[in-house]
Amino acid sequence: MKKLFKRVLQGIIIILMVAVLFEMSYRFYIIDFYDVEFNSLNKDQSGSLENVDYLIIGDSFSTYPDNYVELLRKKYPNKTIINLSVPGTGIKQVNSFAKSKIKKYNPKNIIYQVYAGNDLVDVKHLSNWKELSMPRSIYWKVTDYLQSGIFLNQRLKKYNPNIKTSYSDTTEFSPTRYNSREKLLFRTNKDFLYKSIVLDNGFENRYDIWKDGMTSFLNKIKVESNVYVFFIPHCSQLNDYYFSNMQQLNAHFENKASFQKVDYHFFTKAEQDFEEYKNVTFLNPILYLRQKDHELNRLYFKNDPHLNANGQVEIFNFLDNSIFN
Repeated sequence: MKKLFKRVLQGIIIILMVAVLFEMSYRFYIIDFYDVEFNSLNKDQSGSLENVDYLIIGDSFSTYPDNYVELLRKKYPNKTIINLSVPGTGIKQVNSFAKSKIKKYNPKNIIYQVYAGNDLVDVKHLSNWKELSMPRSIYWKVTDYLQSGIFLNQRLKKYNPNIKTSYSDTTEFSPTRYNSREKLLFRTNKDFLYKSIVLDNGFENRYDIWKDGMTSFLNKIKVESNVYVFFIPHCSQLNDYYFSNMQQLNAHFENKASFQKVDYHFFTKAEQDFEEYKNVTFLNPILYLRQKDHELNRLYFKNDPHLNANGQVEIFNFLDNSIFN
């Protein structure tokens, strides 16, 4: 028994040491953990990769096929546009690789994409032990502290045959067909989306975590570089079609007018809090997207909160007019 106990203890110590080393390697980006993703998004880029024209940092919105980054590249083939986007990441993960990538590419302009729909959930997971399974509850809690857990989960998803994309407009909206992760978030906290947008009831603390992360990110950038912090709104902020769909998914909105304001609190507070950074511009496309979205031209998938092909085109148009022109 003593030998068995000793071996178990040694095994636990080894596992803990490996976990700590892996976490430190991730946090300080000793290894290029997202090399596969970055190479696949930039394989057609040629020419000098120093002093690039645009460095775009985003998430799944800018990795979708024929995304707005690809549309910008097609219009401006003479500009070097590097896409550093990783699905499922937020400001905490971005800060792990931002310094090394900014040093490598020395960009003239940086576009940092914020998704109003879940960026405040990414900095600190929701908690509901009654609704979530024990493994998921533990995983979400652990990855609030061990950021490398997010990376491992992304890798494991690729080998999970049960995970299917809902990027399809072939059917009408259906609560049963809708994106499973979005439904899970609403089941965990039916108010999470409303609180994210209006910064209500505890989400001010999440915003403060996000703000600290953004401060760290912006401080890594030379003042000579122009920075555009670009907010993509949640679909339900645009109009009643998406708003009603979210209600059918059990989403709760205390005040519709506050939630659907053009100058919503998450955006305006961020713009105000970072006004001292003279090289930083905040961009809010919600009014533009609201004008473009209608029954015959939906910009978001009917059963997924991401932008569809029409939405990607409109984001491209907005950025083209706001930055490139």
